[in-house]
Amino acid sequence: MNKKAEEQFAMGDRYYNGDGVEQEYKQAVYWYTQAAQQGHADAQRNLALCYAKGKGVELDYKKAAHWLAQAVKHGSAQVQSNPGYFFADWTETKNAKAPIHRKYNYHLKTGTVGTNDNNIANVLYNINQMESRVSFTSSYLQDLDNALCELYFMIVDAKVHLNRFLNTSGKKAGDNIANEVFMALDDAIQIVRDARDKVPDTTTMSSSFPRVYKKLLDIVPSVLELDDQSVR
Repeated sequence: MNKKAEEQFAMGDRYYNGDGVEQEYKQAVYWYTQAAQQGHADAQRNLALCYAKGKGVELDYKKAAHWLAQAVKHGSAQVQSNPGYFFADWTETKNAKAPIHRKYNYHLKTGTVGTNDNNIANVLYNINQMESRVSFTSSYLQDLDNALCELYFMIVDAKVHLNRFLNTSGKKAGDNIANEVFMALDDAIQIVRDARDKVPDTTTMSSSFPRVYKKLLDIVPSVLELDDQSVR
């Protein structure tokens, strides 16, 4: 373990929590960044949260996604063991900043879809965001790996919000339609994992983007059916 990075991470925690020093998020971000740049996974995780929550830095979800991807890459046990819990913290912050009070519409390849439900809106939003990555390709493995990490967390985010929707609507995850959607999300996650875990290959990694998008686009009717059932 890099002793210097560990000390910098600890200093970041002290400033973030106000432990023995005056709580100061900007200083926490400074020290987390120093450690994160040396590959400290937990510092990368905490730095991602700072960007996602706008604590000590300007709110920036792109940078949050970058550092979260790095945390996964460098072995953050907390993120790898329960990414849904971690990402829920992120999405709660995002929703608090931009609550959905009206019907949201998303223009997918299969047509325009809309909902009044906050959680279903987030599921559709993530699928919509994936559309811009369908044709993503690069000759650089690192670029592809970073993009796959972002794709992974979009799927996890969709899964988190689907589960919240089911909990608030009184539906059970064992419902046939809900189970179908969860299985598709898990399959999509597995596609990303396989692309990243195998011997690095730009062709295989690039082909995973349209595969994931198609799988999730196919479940949109089921997601909307769950939405309709909740208001019947």
